[in-house]
Amino acid sequence: AEHKWHPIVGHSLGAQDLLRDLRRLGSGACSQRRDTLPQEIVAFSAMPWEAAAPFGIIVAAITATGSMLYGLNYLEYGKPKPTTQDDFDRALILRDQALTAKK
Repeated sequence: AEHKWHPIVGHSLGAQDLLRDLRRLGSGACSQRRDTLPQEIVAFSAMPWEAAAPFGIIVAAITATGSMLYGLNYLEYGKPKPTTQDDFDRALILRDQALTAKK
């Protein structure tokens, strides 16, 4: 079987070798230390961490957007934006504005 160079692991991978190692690990040999595992298996176990940087960027972008909206609203009105207002709350705001209006 022809071996192809693998860019992440750094050496050639053979499909038969990888299948043999996966079968060996699945047969109860999982108590081995990480440094004694085949390099192909170690490379696969690091895969989920590759998503950490994009996930952090997305979380930071959403947080920055919410913070900017809060800050702009606070600058405009001098207080945080009221949420979950119903008709009664809006009627009270109109009443308060009418009572405090200069005549």
